[in-house]
Amino acid sequence: MVHPAGLPCAGIPIPPSAALLSAAYAFIITLIWVLQWINRYLAFGPPRSFDWTEEVVLITGAQVEAAKRHVEEELGTVTVLINNAAVVHGKPLLQLSFNDVENMVGDS
Repeated sequence: MVHPAGLPCAGIPIPPSAALLSAAYAFIITLIWVLQWINRYLAFGPPRSFDWTEEVVLITGAQVEAAKRHVEEELGTVTVLINNAAVVHGKPLLQLSFNDVENMVGDS
């Protein structure tokens, strides 16, 4: 059995449609990769250096706006916001009932 890449060496011509199909497939895959790269660049911008000591980080629950206003009055513009709203029961995980877990997951 001859490997497809070895067809011309074995004296078996490659049909033009197969060569064209292979080239079109490679072009489409490359185009998709380039478009994904451009999309990521446009969505997130160029990479930037990040120094936690220079950032104003706000981690809050349900009252985001009130906390944000307070932090901005004291420290300046918030550069990283993590909204961590969830139902908390204040018990260790193994002491939670099925309904407690279902309530936490269902509300989040």
